[in-house]
Amino acid sequence: MDKITPRTQAFASTVMSVFKRRNDVSANDMSANASPPPYVLSRRCRFERLLSLVTLTLLLMLSIPALAFKAYSYSFIESNMEMGFYLVNEQTGEAEQDALVAALPLHLFRVPEKLVLVVAMISILLSMLHLIFVACDWKACMRTQTRAFRRNATILHTINATLVMAALVALFVSHEQSSVFQPDLIPNAPNAVSPSGYRYFRYDSGLFDLETWTCELTVPKAVGDARHDYQAQCNIEVAGRTVFVPLFLVALAVAGVSVWSLVTGQKQGYQNETIYTKDVDLETGDGSEGGKQVQVEEVELADMQRSERQRDGRLSKIEEGGEEAEEAGKQSPTTAEVVETGILPAQPKDAEVKKADGAS
Repeated sequence: MDKITPRTQAFASTVMSVFKRRNDVSANDMSANASPPPYVLSRRCRFERLLSLVTLTLLLMLSIPALAFKAYSYSFIESNMEMGFYLVNEQTGEAEQDALVAALPLHLFRVPEKLVLVVAMISILLSMLHLIFVACDWKACMRTQTRAFRRNATILHTINATLVMAALVALFVSHEQSSVFQPDLIPNAPNAVSPSGYRYFRYDSGLFDLETWTCELTVPKAVGDARHDYQAQCNIEVAGRTVFVPLFLVALAVAGVSVWSLVTGQKQGYQNETIYTKDVDLETGDGSEGGKQVQVEEVELADMQRSERQRDGRLSKIEEGGEEAEEAGKQSPTTAEVVETGILPAQPKDAEVKKADGAS
């Protein structure tokens, strides 16, 4: 046992040293022969693409009915501004021809309706444009992953979510601050005049939103058959205000996805700028151009933008001979490495002319 133990320890140390050397060599080879990494559709990109598709589709599907409901509400206000209904006697059930009441009150909230229209239109346009970009970049998933696109998407969706929240707050505040309809507060004498000169009654007590006014007028029997019209408009107003709640949540989710994409995408970016050539073989280090094999290792952006490398405001290319070749030899070994195989270095033209004169 005393003789086996040292041999076992020596064999184990030898094996460990071999594996350690192999790991070191492989690491050095990888760092020395590092080429620009090929673009691979990562799992994060696929997940982000699917998440963006789902949230943007929901935003578009909710914005369209919100726009339709509020467009119908705005149309109802404009078309019934000079309209009215006759009060009906509850005992006889007949309309009183001398009691014409305006269909809408004198004081009515109109800013929330217009704000909702604008916000819904912005949401539709923004979601459609973003969906078009995602669809065009579905296979490559490269243009939508640029930092500029993610930054712009984050700013736009954040502004959109803020506008949706403002419209939602305006709707609920106007609904909560709305007055209540009371038939006793209808003026005893006509207080409004139509363009044709006909005098009629207009309810002028309090401030109403359209939902409260239409829903309140569905109860009194004195309204007559106009209650059916008010009931239909009341249902539209309730649906329009209700659909804005999930619309705000989806807009907030889209903004959150954009912020998450911006933050996580920035963490996965490369620390050094990578230069890609037009030839794919040169990118992998397997091809040749003019008998020369080029291996691009690691190019720092600061090294490429030095003042001595600039000529007329543009970065100069490395030529085969002359001053550029000498300057490339002075660079650090981690910048670039050019291996020549099968071709002698080019001679200057002056040396060729001198040899020709000497031979003559």
